[in-house]
Amino acid sequence: MIWEGQTYKFPATFRTAAGVLTDPTTVTFRIRAPDGTETAYVYGVGTDVVRTSVGAYYVIRQLTTAGEWRCRAEGTGTVAAVDELDRAIVVTASAFATAVP
Repeated sequence: MIWEGQTYKFPATFRTAAGVLTDPTTVTFRIRAPDGTETAYVYGVGTDVVRTSVGAYYVIRQLTTAGEWRCRAEGTGTVAAVDELDRAIVVTASAFATAVP
């Protein structure tokens, strides 16, 4: 169970049509909060998106609202590919009034 205020690591991998892990020219993560608000995080712009190895990236976000969170990672250029979570991350509301630090 994931509670309001916890952080979550959204991973993504990018592969060529032959299945080889490859770095796209641009990597953009789009996180959609339960209220429908979408925020984009681009690799190399700030420190939000982290590259762990060839073709493997992640972004860590604090999930501040109860409900379903979604993530889509888009690669363009060298590898035009999409990695989207196949399920929503469901955040449970806290019984405490100050759940989010």
